[in-house]
Formats: sequence, structure tokens, C-alpha cells
Amino acid sequence: MSHETIGGVRSIGCVVVAAILGAMFMSGCGSPGKSASKVAADPAATPMLPAPAPEIKELAFMAGRWVAVNPNKSVAEEHWTLPAGKGMQGMFRIIRPSGAPSFFEVTAITVEPEGVFLRLRHFHDRLDVHGDESEANVFKLASAERGVAVFNGFERTRGVARVIYRAEGADGLSMQVEMQPGAEGKGYTTRYARQ
Repeated sequence: MSHETIGGVRSIGCVVVAAILGAMFMSGCGSPGKSASKVAADPAATPMLPAPAPEIKELAFMAGRWVAVNPNKSVAEEHWTLPAGKGMQGMFRIIRPSGAPSFFEVTAITVEPEGVFLRLRHFHDRLDVHGDESEANVFKLASAERGVAVFNGFERTRGVARVIYRAEGADGLSMQVEMQPGAEGKGYTTRYARQ
């Protein structure tokens, strides 16, 4: 073995020691038979999510991966995490028939002292912010029961009066957008299938 001095400390076989430490790290810090990736995937090693706050517990029906094909043959895909603690996270995207990304949306639902709020941000295909949308669109939960959640427009909703999510059986979800009177654009409903 070689003897080297590092930082004033004489070490024996620094390369060997580094190799042993690296092997221990890759094998789950010395746990026999477990690699680092297996430890992360092991449900027993994964911390439990906190129970959802009562205010968002009824939103669990929204959780999952949902897909719809639009009339122009683009694909709409929406993901929602399970409610945990005081929030849940959503992601939405549209994929053009060519396969190119068209539009992204990042959404968060949070329990706050003033109520439960849904905030969303829109992005172009290169994550550029849409024109005048430098701040999130904000909706406030009006009701959530028996597989229906109603979010009323609160701030910067660009003419959207409310968004309504409905469970449609075990494997369906609809998202209805209602516009304010006189607003540009029309309301619509998207019906998703669970994937």
C-alpha cells in the first residue's frame, strides 16, 4: 500500500479507502444486498406522507394521471398528487399532433388561513411566461364533496368565473371552465380518462 500525506495526516492507501467508501455509498451505506436505488424504492424506507388536512381531504378523487384527446387531435395530460398535509400539486400539458409540446401549466392547491386556494401558472413550450401572466391565476375553493370540487375565481383569472372538477366513475375526471359574463373566450369541459 502507498503512504501519502493529505492535509498533514498520514494515510494508508488513500485510493483504497476512497474506493471502499464509494462502494459503501453505492450499496446503501453498507447494507448488504441493497443498492442506493433499491433503498429509495423500498416502501419501508420511504417516509410516509402526512395525512391530508380536513379542508382538502375531499379532493383525493382528483389524484392521478388523466389524459384526453382534444378535437384538434392534440393530447391534454393532467397529473395531480394525492392531498398530503396542507397541499397538493398539479401539472398539465398539451402535446401537439406532431409530438411537440404546446403549453404547460403548474398548479398548487394550498390550505391557508383565509381558505383553500388553487394557484396556476402558464408557460410556453420553452417555459417562457405567457405575455401578461407574470403572477399566478388564483381560485378559491367554494365547495368539495362527493367527488365535486368548485373553485371560484379570486384574482387574475383572465375572465374565468369558476373551475369545477368532477369524478366520473372510478376512472374518469372532468374539468369544466365557466367564464364571466362578457369575458373573452368560451367555457368548455374536458373529460379525462385515468391512465
